[in-house]
Amino acid sequence: MAVLDDKKKLGPNDSVSFRVVEDRDNESQRLRVNDNGELEVPYVGLVPARGKSCKELAYSIKSLLEKEYYYHATVILAVDRVSEKSKGRVYVYGSVKGQGPQEIPPDESYTVSKAIIKAGGFGDFANKRKVKLTRKNGQESTVDLKRVIEEGHTEEDLELQPDDQIYVPQRLINM
Repeated sequence: MAVLDDKKKLGPNDSVSFRVVEDRDNESQRLRVNDNGELEVPYVGLVPARGKSCKELAYSIKSLLEKEYYYHATVILAVDRVSEKSKGRVYVYGSVKGQGPQEIPPDESYTVSKAIIKAGGFGDFANKRKVKLTRKNGQESTVDLKRVIEEGHTEEDLELQPDDQIYVPQRLINM
């Protein structure tokens, strides 16, 4: 157990291989850290795993197993898959169908138009020409999404950063 990883800290949705050497079956079980940062371990139940390394967690599980089930337990834990971490979140409000925070996907360039689409699209009286983007540092930009969407000017569709706020105003005159 001394050779187990003690660098990588576990977090929600990480997958680990779990095995007790004394079980005599050489099959590892694949376990997943739940959203609360806990690991459902056979015989033991939920064990806090968030922020712990495989080595720390193996010793915790070992002591729990030795209380009731084993005279001596050798626990092997290894990270199978690290969950994709979100880059952060953005906030969409104003004249959209679904206001609120959105996670920035880790594997794509997330733009103002994509955030509006994820928010259910524009509201009935949205002003698509004056969508306001406010950065965390206070810098403001106006994006003309009518040009981006209808005329194909994708270079004007700004890429979002964590904690950006997108406000879609309403048109003053409705025709």
